[in-house]
Amino acid sequence: MNTLKNVAWILGFLIAIFLGVGVVLPPAWEVTRDVSILANIRDVHYVVRRLDTWKTWSPWGVMVDGAVRMETGPVAEGTGATLTWKGPKVGSGSVAVTSEDRDKGLWFDLRLGRQPIHGVLQYEAQGPGTTTVKLTLRGDAGNDIPGRYVGWFRSRSIGRDASEALTRLARRAEAGG
Repeated sequence: MNTLKNVAWILGFLIAIFLGVGVVLPPAWEVTRDVSILANIRDVHYVVRRLDTWKTWSPWGVMVDGAVRMETGPVAEGTGATLTWKGPKVGSGSVAVTSEDRDKGLWFDLRLGRQPIHGVLQYEAQGPGTTTVKLTLRGDAGNDIPGRYVGWFRSRSIGRDASEALTRLARRAEAGG
């Protein structure tokens, strides 16, 4: 009986630590990465707005998971376009383009699990034929304690994936789409 009581105390203590740390973790997170692309803004936007190209450069595409199944919705490019995926390595998720400006960028909502992520790919000309593309992803777990842990982990792990995706995007845009 004493052993069971000790286990209960230890378990209670660990739960209290988990909740206490979760309360002080920030609910919001943000990841920003950028890349310089040897292409003009219009050529970059042509690749970014077509969700069928995301299969080759995004962090959820075939370059990361060769067995992933990706499907565009009835609208495949620009505002209103959607893309869903499911794969053994990348899991399942979806992206929906919420707005676009061919000279400034593309805004989208992303689903990876329960919490929505808001993203933007912003363009800035750096001279003739060179564009900087900045990818920003933002999430907010609110009062969801486990979600704060997920956000904390995601904010650290997604940066590498975002950098690699932008490198693949640069290769695709530089090759002409």
